[in-house]
Amino acid sequence: MIVPSLDDSHQDHVVVAETALRIFREGQNIWHYEIVQFNRGRFIPNLFIDVSEQIHWEDTDECMSFAERKNYILQNCFPSQKGKSYFDEEVIMGNMRTRGQQCGRTVKYAEAFQSRVSIFDYRGFREPERE
Repeated sequence: MIVPSLDDSHQDHVVVAETALRIFREGQNIWHYEIVQFNRGRFIPNLFIDVSEQIHWEDTDECMSFAERKNYILQNCFPSQKGKSYFDEEVIMGNMRTRGQQCGRTVKYAEAFQSRVSIFDYRGFREPERE
């Protein structure tokens, strides 16, 4: 489950994050994402995902990284946000570039999360077993 950060200063985002923690409290993977506009420096990630890999995307006939793809989707799916300083393409890419540098490895772009619960096994992610 991916939800806004509890440290977000937008009250609606905090309500969504708190509600998700109440509802999904049985060990599900819960990752809080960063919204550059609202976190005001309180977002401290503890999970980074490398999004630098170049992939050929069939619907665009282009080869671009996951980071570039995210930016492409954001710019095309949320036209109401265009013109907002936090939604600028360079701000979005710059934030992923900064998070890539924070990984402590040679990572060009990374998505950062605050992980409350993450369950991994040798196959990757797994959801809790239901009785």
